[in-house]
Amino acid sequence: LPKDDKPLRKGAAFVAERDDGAILLRKRPEKGLLGGMTEVPTTGWTARIDGATTADAAPFPAAWRRAGQIGHVFTHFALELDVFHAHVTGDAP
Repeated sequence: LPKDDKPLRKGAAFVAERDDGAILLRKRPEKGLLGGMTEVPTTGWTARIDGATTADAAPFPAAWRRAGQIGHVFTHFALELDVFHAHVTGDAP
């Protein structure tokens, strides 16, 4: 049987790295998909083509540069995240 096409959701992930190599992480809300897990800051995951998936959607100002794209297929949808990276000093807001 042919495999059904899954709806595609898009978003952006932001990897903020300090000079000592530490990466800024946050904890996802307890309820919902991937509840309670640790992640780098991300935008919402939207099916809209014009969703906020650029450095303009970053959680705080920094010299964000696009590092690539990653994908994952969940049970009911596929996800593509544009990944941005920035070096930061001190603790990010």
